[in-house]
Amino acid sequence: MRAFPNVGALAAASSEEVNSHWAGLGYYRRARFLHEASKLVVSTMGGNIPSTVKGIQELPGVGRYTAGAIASIAYNEATPLVDTNVVRVLCRLRAVASNSKGKEAIELSWKLAGQLVDPESPGDFNQGLMELGATLCSSSLPQCNKCPLQGVCLAKREVETKKRPCPPSTPKERKSLDTCAICQPLEPSVPLAVTCFPITVAKKKPRQEKISVCVVRWRESPRDSRFLLFRRPSTGFFCFVTFKKQSMLFMRSFLGLLASQWEFPSAAVHSKTDSKSVDKSGSNKTCQQLVHDVISPLLELALHNSVKKRKEQIRRIHQVLAMRHKVGSVTHCFSHVKHTYDIEVATFENLNPTFSGSRSFKKQQESGSPSSYLMGLLAGREYRWASKAEMERVGVTKGLKKIMALVEAKPTPPEVSCSHTQPTQPTQPTQPTQPTASAPRTRSTSSLLVAGPGPVGSEHGVAWDRINA
Repeated sequence: MRAFPNVGALAAASSEEVNSHWAGLGYYRRARFLHEASKLVVSTMGGNIPSTVKGIQELPGVGRYTAGAIASIAYNEATPLVDTNVVRVLCRLRAVASNSKGKEAIELSWKLAGQLVDPESPGDFNQGLMELGATLCSSSLPQCNKCPLQGVCLAKREVETKKRPCPPSTPKERKSLDTCAICQPLEPSVPLAVTCFPITVAKKKPRQEKISVCVVRWRESPRDSRFLLFRRPSTGFFCFVTFKKQSMLFMRSFLGLLASQWEFPSAAVHSKTDSKSVDKSGSNKTCQQLVHDVISPLLELALHNSVKKRKEQIRRIHQVLAMRHKVGSVTHCFSHVKHTYDIEVATFENLNPTFSGSRSFKKQQESGSPSSYLMGLLAGREYRWASKAEMERVGVTKGLKKIMALVEAKPTPPEVSCSHTQPTQPTQPTQPTQPTASAPRTRSTSSLLVAGPGPVGSEHGVAWDRINA
């Protein structure tokens, strides 16, 4: 509220400013919808938020419940609202034994709530109904003896009389409510209790998603690093794009999950509905395809040198990516899905000036105008090279923060990084040897360490071969 005190301030803010304040709260679609709604209000409604249910529902991301809450509480419109707590209260009042999340029970609840809403104080009534369901009329431990509605509650009456009438006990109730059309038979083995109304359906287990992540770190100095980030699209899809006349699989956006948020290069390995073990080889193959199809082309696009130098740099880029090492896995749970991130890291060191041009990170920060190679588009996906401080400014998700924490906790071994600078000269000059007639011509070299399968018990299970470049 301090950052955006009114709808105009929110509409004028950038999406990254909104994300930075929302970061860590989850449900990022709400932030995006709130931002879009504020811009719509300013551009088409003169900065005035609609005051009716119909007008409020025209705003992006606003549904029936939110519109009813705003209209009744803020504008005193006599309109109902229904959430999970309200459905429970009304189903117990009418002894409705139906799935609380089913369409029939929800529509009946809207009908009853519309009949009951207080025309004088609709906001107070609606808030009281929600509070009643959240406290005294809870799903598992209702406190019927304290409930102000116990005298008119049909569920309590049926429990006390040990009788379950179906259809309702009077023709008037049957005609007005038609309850039998939506009620389901109760389990005979389950004792009749208030908690039988409405019927609670077992919650689905979160879907298991295996995600392969390749963290690409561009380190100019121990204190100056940037990481390659991609922005998720706002809609979810699988996409094949063409690069250099070849098709490649682009990254999945998880059907809108974390839409428009920044992430490390990643791709889904597979999805499961249970928690059984997953195939590790699938994660390795996915990361290899991710590197080949997305990361390598992007790094190649950043090169701005002669053909000869460019070929040498591309070769070194591929070598470093082949040397990427796994740092471990982290998990992050959403309401409906659990992500397991398998994380690999590839580190480039001292790439300036051959890779990044003539301006270093520090000079760009001082000038305030980063070059285009720090951000851009690849196959329609926005990318950027961001420092840790910039990640905080643009707002990143908790999942990305968990990945960063693991990467920082397990720093890259020196052998796994690649430097494009020439080796430094020794502090004490040595006496050069005189070449003989048969001796080959000498030249300066820089070394790379390339990973290969190592013997069992070796460090990280990797054997390192030295290649002179």
